[in-house]
Amino acid sequence: MKLNPYNAAIEAMIVSLVAMLIAVPGRVDASRHKLSINTAHFIISYQPGTEDLGMMTAGLSEDAYVRISNFLDHDLTHSIAITVWPARTGPDPTGESLPSRACRHSPVSRHINVTFPGSVQGLRRSLLHKIAHAFIHDMFADEHVPIPGVRYMPMPDWFSESMALYCAGFPGGDDVRPLFEVTAESVPGLYSIAGFPAFPGGVADHRLIGFIRFLDDIYGSNYIGEIIRDIRDTGSFDDSLRIATGKSLQELESDFSAYIAHRTKGDALPGAMEYANGILPVYNISPSVSPDGTLIAYLSATSQGALLQLASTAVKTSGHAGDDHPSPVRELNINRASLYPVDNRISWTGDGTTMMMAGCINNAEAIVFIDSISGRIVSNEILPFRAVMFPALSGNGRYIIFTGSVSSSSDLYMYDRHNASITRITEDAFFERDPIIARDGNNIIYSTNSNESGDIMRGSFDIVKRDIKTGAISVLVKNGFVNIQPALSPDMKRLLYVSNEGGIFNIFLLDLLTLKTVKLTNYASGSSYPAWLPSGDGMAYVVNVLQGSEVRVEALNTGTSVK
Repeated sequence: MKLNPYNAAIEAMIVSLVAMLIAVPGRVDASRHKLSINTAHFIISYQPGTEDLGMMTAGLSEDAYVRISNFLDHDLTHSIAITVWPARTGPDPTGESLPSRACRHSPVSRHINVTFPGSVQGLRRSLLHKIAHAFIHDMFADEHVPIPGVRYMPMPDWFSESMALYCAGFPGGDDVRPLFEVTAESVPGLYSIAGFPAFPGGVADHRLIGFIRFLDDIYGSNYIGEIIRDIRDTGSFDDSLRIATGKSLQELESDFSAYIAHRTKGDALPGAMEYANGILPVYNISPSVSPDGTLIAYLSATSQGALLQLASTAVKTSGHAGDDHPSPVRELNINRASLYPVDNRISWTGDGTTMMMAGCINNAEAIVFIDSISGRIVSNEILPFRAVMFPALSGNGRYIIFTGSVSSSSDLYMYDRHNASITRITEDAFFERDPIIARDGNNIIYSTNSNESGDIMRGSFDIVKRDIKTGAISVLVKNGFVNIQPALSPDMKRLLYVSNEGGIFNIFLLDLLTLKTVKLTNYASGSSYPAWLPSGDGMAYVVNVLQGSEVRVEALNTGTSVK
């Protein structure tokens, strides 16, 4: 089956982007079997057959250069080499090893590796983030000193990372709206966060990126560049802040808290605002409950790959939510490199003996089936894609719905396990994610940034239902925000989903009969990955903690949080 993601919408975007370039496309690097494009500030390398991705990366990189250069008041002293890969992993016809999904944030140097994450918006954010780091490193370099790593810069890691994250923007847009929806008392101080080397994508990101936004708004963006240059010249972060702003970090934090309070709306979100307690060394994500409701499987993302864990769903009746950390019933002994910690999803077979998820088999994208007792891979389905994301098993176990990426776009596909055939569901330049098949097999539900204007950079995502036979589409959730991770109830009457409506990603419940929505979680740190209990009266989900995330189970009728 020939898969061709290239289309008119992408072509039009590429033409508009490349118009700004000083480009020499098509130069072949014979030793590496790559083609390259030279722009004003970058050397873009790409694989043969992915010219559209190479040209798109060139345009987005130059656009990122203008944005970051203006923000930091700095021009690079040298060209940056960027290698763009058509997907996160998979077979390479040249025989060259492709970067894995777990290595998306490689150390920044004069050579940047970036992989197409499935959407143009994601590619843009990744380029902005990594190019911002290159700018920061370049500002510390001179003719006598090579570009140092972060550990050699007299700048806190959290400040460098915050600036890069701020330049990249949030998935829902370039602003930091989540910060302004929480009160000053709801988030820990900079001193509380600065000691942690990891950034959980939740509360710490909100706080730290917001601090950069505060400096930008109050003192002007040029002050950010001045702070970096002062850090380079003085060798002191605290002294540079005093030189640039006239205040210490502690004084700036006090001003920052007042800045947040001024921008929040009363008590922010309705209901009790709470943090998940505890500090975990890993991110626990993608929970899925067994058919009998007794076990919950989830992935633990680590720097070495993904662990597959099993825990009990038994309700704890003592203590408050978040008081204790969940203890896995067992950790399944499976090669960590075989599973992906991100953009993955776990499905159980009907008898509860096997779990299905995306994995890597012999450097190829695959769907793997894992014995729930031994952790052994009992079977796999190798698929002809550069990336297989968000797989979900149909109720009868015959079909697998997933997002497949080939080069510079991603679409929905359905795999028939009976005859090993692949059916393409969508064919456009938009990003479709989190597909699920209704129990009756008649409809699929998924999230998409598709829109009438044809804007493939649109940041908001809608949740839609698509009739499998007719292709007819009806919109379930559309509010101008990012709405993702739909989960259909066992009776097909309700839908759990995640949305940043209100500023922070939390879990909502949609009544499919009345189309009324109820907000179920209200964490200032954010929550995600909802999964129904088979009884339909509760859910498993993930909540961010200060460093990492943890899995919880909650009864929907009482709101009692348990693990």
